[in-house]
Amino acid sequence: MNDVTKEMFDKYKRAVGHVIIEKQGREFSGTAFHIGEGFYVTAKHVLKNSKCSFNLYKGYSAPIPIDDIIESEDSVDLAIFKVDIISNEVIQIGGHLDDWVGDELQMTKGIVLGFPPIPMSRDSVLVSDEVRIIAIVDKYMGYPLHFICSALPRGGFSGGPLISEYGFLLGTMTESLLEYGQPNELGYFASVSIEPLLELIVDNKIKCGANFEFAYDLLENGGQGLLETLEDN
Repeated sequence: MNDVTKEMFDKYKRAVGHVIIEKQGREFSGTAFHIGEGFYVTAKHVLKNSKCSFNLYKGYSAPIPIDDIIESEDSVDLAIFKVDIISNEVIQIGGHLDDWVGDELQMTKGIVLGFPPIPMSRDSVLVSDEVRIIAIVDKYMGYPLHFICSALPRGGFSGGPLISEYGFLLGTMTESLLEYGQPNELGYFASVSIEPLLELIVDNKIKCGANFEFAYDLLENGGQGLLETLEDN
């Protein structure tokens, strides 16, 4: 990592938690990240039809049952849940609505954080990777925008944050884009942009501190555009 991405890892590692999924007698991994006041974002498919618990980064080891999950519409792979133990770190959501994004972010750097299982490791550990945004795409089924990252996709990153080198949330890692039933590792690592997350927060009045105020201002009053956000960071 260069200095910028190392600083980002050190700043945000405690805002990221491990979602432990129990399904059909097996244990799987997912990721969630803190947006304020105990509210965490993840990919909806991580929680789907599963018994889940949640561990914060080092220092909070007790599993926490996940209740009252708030989900995005069917076509968007996002969900928010609330837990009682709150991280002191919050990831600031970016100011880029889909229609405002051109090629400003292509080839910029960022980091992804998550909990993919590592063979032979005794414990689950937070994995980080420095990435570049290599493409910005609209999937053929339409909304929302997706950022394509240079990292190798692996199960367990689902629900993790994609954080820009400018210090704000670009999107949520949701899937590996592939075709013909190929393994995840052969696909493109994709992150859904933040507009549906902003809508989920505002529509459900999720009082997640400064991120709620920011989301409301952005959607209701126009807020700042992408270029202004980059300049501020």
